[in-house]
Amino acid sequence: LDKLQTRLANANEWIGRVEEIVPRADGRLTWLRRFRSALDDENDQGRLVSLVSEGSRIPVTTETMTLLQVEIDARNWASRARPWIPEDVGGPPGGAGAPSRRGKVDDVEDHLERASAIRDRLGFDERKDWRLDGEEDLAAMVQMAQGWYEKYDDVINYDSRSKKRKLRLSLSKLNAMAGEASLIPLNLGTSASKISKASAQADEWMRTHHPLLVRCGVESSHVPPGA
Repeated sequence: LDKLQTRLANANEWIGRVEEIVPRADGRLTWLRRFRSALDDENDQGRLVSLVSEGSRIPVTTETMTLLQVEIDARNWASRARPWIPEDVGGPPGGAGAPSRRGKVDDVEDHLERASAIRDRLGFDERKDWRLDGEEDLAAMVQMAQGWYEKYDDVINYDSRSKKRKLRLSLSKLNAMAGEASLIPLNLGTSASKISKASAQADEWMRTHHPLLVRCGVESSHVPPGA
């Protein structure tokens, strides 16, 4: 019994030190926001991380420890996500600029699954309204990529062996695919790379031979700049 009382006293003393930095809130989501705001302060962040390390050695499970650890893990998650997210990803369609690093779609999807796992540790119903910094941006980017894959599935997954003929695309469709892919701030993989390369090669061919086509009376739906 003495050991249990000592553990409880240590846990309550630890909680009190945490609440000196981040006062307890009536609602868990409000308290989580307070933790997140405190972690943005360099001094408070250092103190809270130190307290988590200390609290992990106290053999008592507390809600304070759970919420604080979740927000620290969410902060680490966001720091990994940040290089993938362009500043204007939430702007109008096609307005997203280039991120500092284009993440692979599979990697970003895996990272979003880790966000869900962090959220599930909260264990209360309101957790569905809790979001990690950058989570909604990454989800929007993945949705853009999935939309591109679905829109051009007939091209991306074309099987020339079963069709017994090579795929032929109009230049306008090829350039539309390449242009739309370039506006998605993710690495769309080999398919997009091949399409982008084919589009560039087709444009270069048109620039070289467009004068001859005109003299021969051949019209094209797409004329690249400089042709």
